[in-house]
Amino acid sequence: MSSGIDLDFGRIHGRRICGDDARFMDDKQFSLRKGDENWVISPNLSVKNETFVNGAAIAGDTAINDGDEISLKGKAAFIRVSFI
Repeated sequence: MSSGIDLDFGRIHGRRICGDDARFMDDKQFSLRKGDENWVISPNLSVKNETFVNGAAIAGDTAINDGDEISLKGKAAFIRVSFI
């Protein structure tokens, strides 16, 4: 059972975190949802620049933890995950 929190993340949101590097993001790059025990990232598989977690490309639902890094293929910008 999940908590019902589901967030789409893309270029508009990326501008606040990554600044100009958000131009490499798609309008919907990935989704985040709160699972029973952790957060899960679901990549949009049709984007130009793949989504990576801790340097590894993801092709499906992937659990993320405090301190993980979300990035795009070949791009220096990243998002560090912090749960508070």
